[in-house]
Amino acid sequence: MIRGSCLCGVVTYEIHGQLQSMTHCHCSMCRKIHGTPFATYIGVKGVHWLTGQNNISRYESSKNFHRCFCDQCGSVLPEESEDATDCFFVPAGGLIDPIQIRPQSHIFASSAASWYHIADDLPRHNGYSADDDSGIDQASRAGAHVNAVGGSCLCGEVAYRYRGEPNFMMYCHCTRCRQVKSAAHASNVFVDPEKFEWVKGEQQVVRYKLPAAERFGNSFCKTCGSSMPRVLPTMVVIPAGALDDDPGIEPRGHIYTASKAEWFDIADEYPQFAEGPPA
Repeated sequence: MIRGSCLCGVVTYEIHGQLQSMTHCHCSMCRKIHGTPFATYIGVKGVHWLTGQNNISRYESSKNFHRCFCDQCGSVLPEESEDATDCFFVPAGGLIDPIQIRPQSHIFASSAASWYHIADDLPRHNGYSADDDSGIDQASRAGAHVNAVGGSCLCGEVAYRYRGEPNFMMYCHCTRCRQVKSAAHASNVFVDPEKFEWVKGEQQVVRYKLPAAERFGNSFCKTCGSSMPRVLPTMVVIPAGALDDDPGIEPRGHIYTASKAEWFDIADEYPQFAEGPPA
């Protein structure tokens, strides 16, 4: 059995059966839900829920497909396909146990974020596969804010923006980030609080603080589960995948690579730090 869990531990599950496929998805919906440049999903025959099934929220992001997340901490969870009998899509970042399968391709690569460069040699498809060129039919929200960088949740109930230059952007591979984003790594933009503002829907944002950590937490839209900014006294941490506009900066590097997922290979040339960034 391969086990998985949300960050707070309320929802736990096991994968049953063979791991059928593993892909990096760059569609705009996955990017907003996870707050990352791409999501990594594994197709499996069955998922057995161990605990917390009553804490799973579901949002219909497209016809016959729902996004699942923990209503306590916002971690993205597996979802059963309504188009295929007994088939689940499991976000790899939420798995606890090692897996043998490795990513096989990038899907919806034509929808990749403008600021993210695919650096590996895996096949790239505009749809679900080489034979599918369907793309993602979702209206762009880019350019909605003049002289500002805007972001929003998938359902559109929450929107925000920041003005001026952000301080920096970083990819984080720590186990907490991977589990709560349910992805290969987090991708955060850091801005000063005075440059940030909520445009609408702040009351829809759930804020979770990990009890065992001094500062770590997660913010998410309570309707769709999209990753949202965390406003702290000295900084605002914005998930880059949920931005509608290009942040205008390159990542400064990868941190906590000693905790990197064993199934993900860093192929770009950004600096890597085994733990936190140098002072």
